[in-house]
Amino acid sequence: VSGGIVVEGISDKQVANGPVRIRVNKTGSAPAEHWLDGQRIPAGIWLDVTRPGYHELHSLEQLPGPGGEQSHRVRFVIQSARGDAEWALPPWTPRPPVASGQALDTNAEGAVRLELFMPTRFPAGLPMPVVAMVMDPQNRRVNFNGQLEGETGFAMKRGVGSGLLSSGQSKRHVFKAGQLSADKTVTIDNAKWQAVLGAVPKTATWKTDARIHVTSNLTVEEGATLLIRSGCVIKLAPKIEVTVLGRLIVEGTREA
Repeated sequence: VSGGIVVEGISDKQVANGPVRIRVNKTGSAPAEHWLDGQRIPAGIWLDVTRPGYHELHSLEQLPGPGGEQSHRVRFVIQSARGDAEWALPPWTPRPPVASGQALDTNAEGAVRLELFMPTRFPAGLPMPVVAMVMDPQNRRVNFNGQLEGETGFAMKRGVGSGLLSSGQSKRHVFKAGQLSADKTVTIDNAKWQAVLGAVPKTATWKTDARIHVTSNLTVEEGATLLIRSGCVIKLAPKIEVTVLGRLIVEGTREA
C-alpha cells in the first residue's frame, strides 16, 4: 500500500486575490479522508471556495505499519474585494468560562471590590466611556463572569466590562456586580471646542480638560512633540488621518 496526496489549485500559505477552485487527488492506494474548514470533502472533485478569510484543507492517510497515519495540511487566505487591508486570521476560539458571579458573594466583605474607570468631567453630546474591574486587595483582577448593572448594563467577563453611557446631565452613576457596588459622580460641561488641523512643527500641549476638535488631517512632524494632558477630550472628524513622525505623549489617570 502506497500513499500520496496532491492538491491542485492552491498551495500552502498562499494568499489569493479572489475565489479559487481546488481539488484533492490521491496518488497512492492508501485510504484517506479529506476536510475543508472542518467539513468532509471527496477526492477528485473540483470545489469552488469563495468566502474571504482563512481556510484550511486537511487530509489524513492511513498507511500500514506503526504510526501509519500521515497528515497533509494546506492553509490559504482569500482576500476580500477591500484588498490589502483584510488579510484574515484563523478563527478565534474563546477560552472556557471561569467561575460565575456567585463566587463574589462568598468572599468576606472588603476582600474584593468593584472599581470604575470613568471621567469626572466630560463634554455634553458625546457618549461617555466606562470601564469596570473587579479587584482584590493586591489590585489584581478577579475572575468574574456576570452582568454589570446600572442605568445601562454591560457584560463582564474575567473581571472586566466596558461600554458607553449617554452624557446627558451631571449626575452620580451607580453600578453593581453581584453584591459589589461602586459609584462615580460625573460633571457634564459645555466647554468650547478648539479646532485643530494641519501640522505640529515643534512642541505643542493640549491642556488638562481641553476640548480638541481635529477637523482635518493632522501631522506631528519629525522632531516635534505633542503632549496631551489628562482630562483632554479629543473629537475626530470623519475620515481624517493622524500621522505621528515625531513624539506623541499622552498622560492620563483613572478619572481622566
